Amino acid sequence: CYMLTAAADIQGDRIEYMVRGWGRDYESWLIDFKIFYGNPEQSEVWEQLNGYLMTLYERETGEMMNVKICFIDSGDRPYINSIYKFTRDKKRRRIYASKDGHGWNRAIISRPTANNTYKAPLFTIGVDSGKEIVQSRLQIKEPGAGYMHFNNKADEEYFKQLTAEKIEIVTMPNGQKRRQWKKVRDRNEALDLECYAYAALEVMKPNWNRLARDFNDERQKLLEEYKNIANEELELKQEIPVQQIILNMKDETQISRGIN
Repeated sequence: CYMLTAAADIQGDRIEYMVRGWGRDYESWLIDFKIFYGNPEQSEVWEQLNGYLMTLYERETGEMMNVKICFIDSGDRPYINSIYKFTRDKKRRRIYASKDGHGWNRAIISRPTANNTYKAPLFTIGVDSGKEIVQSRLQIKEPGAGYMHFNNKADEEYFKQLTAEKIEIVTMPNGQKRRQWKKVRDRNEALDLECYAYAALEVMKPNWNRLARDFNDERQKLLEEYKNIANEELELKQEIPVQQIILNMKDETQISRGIN
């Protein structure tokens, strides 16, 4: 893959975080999934996420990759100010707040606004069409364009959440029929994360030919950039450790995707 995007979903006692790698024609790989436990109104859990967002992923061939953009869902109203406070100074790292936008004709991503107390950029994601695209890609059986790879970070619960919603047709009082999403399971965090990570890719509008050509020249530049960012972070009192993780792009999971 040539680019990594990330997404975070805020819950009452935790932050769920995932990274997806992207190749040509939207073929993609689940790279990382992690849960940070803590109260989102307190700084500790945000410090954990901030540090982890600095992770460098090393391919088996030695190339270094970082997360190019991350969306953090601000839909959980009790924590919206915490999200804005966290993201407001992170435009350089492309860490943004996002919110759901409904409507089947809505674009997958809209131009950001900053109409909040913290002046933090806020992207609106067309989640109705975004989730439909994610679930349609799950139907693809062979690697190639649009195929979604999963490694052992995705357990049975992850796939249950990924398929926790379905489209149903409802009849409105005026007799018109409308499509809408209906939950078939309570928890759907994985589906939301996958949708947000895809929307983040659309913000980047990657040039795959250029990325393939320049990929090997990025390693040293990336290490120096991350060291500078780690030292400049205002929110933390100490340096952010730049950790490296071996990129796992093997389809290791033996669990069914839950797609017929």
